Amino acid sequence: MGFDPKAIAASIMRGYVTDTPSLEEMLYVKGKVAIVTGGTSGLGFCTAQRLLQGGAKVVISGSTEEKGNNAVALLKEAGFPEVTFCKADLCSEAEVEALVKFTADTYGSVDILVTSGGAWSFAHIYDLPEEDFMKTVNINLAGAYRCAKHVSKCFRLQSWMPYPLRTLSPW
Repeated sequence: MGFDPKAIAASIMRGYVTDTPSLEEMLYVKGKVAIVTGGTSGLGFCTAQRLLQGGAKVVISGSTEEKGNNAVALLKEAGFPEVTFCKADLCSEAEVEALVKFTADTYGSVDILVTSGGAWSFAHIYDLPEEDFMKTVNINLAGAYRCAKHVSKCFRLQSWMPYPLRTLSPW
């Protein structure tokens, strides 16, 4: 069973998602700039939608250009013009840094980081090669670290980080 972003976008258009409190009511995000890793599908895509509903500008990232462009097209069709895509491999320090720079250059700042990008294997642990496990750790754990590292530099340049950076991740 796969994720169907068109079905999600259609449900938003029909109003199924809008009966919950708006993100703007839960957390003031209007005019804020968010990076959502893994924003091309699943939880990341849904999080990007909610941020856009709240009035945020969103850069979604993922590892494949095609999925990123499709996700942006769906979100723009649903009425959210302030969304862009930036391809980024979370295993690459340089690509994560480029993602943060792209976001700051495109929208002028970075205010929110959602680390939803991740990978996993459906193999049983006794069949899982160590290199597959280490790839998962590199994307899910070290990728979130790389994102937090570079976004926190941006926060410091914006001079509004009085407290240690806190991140939320489904991984």
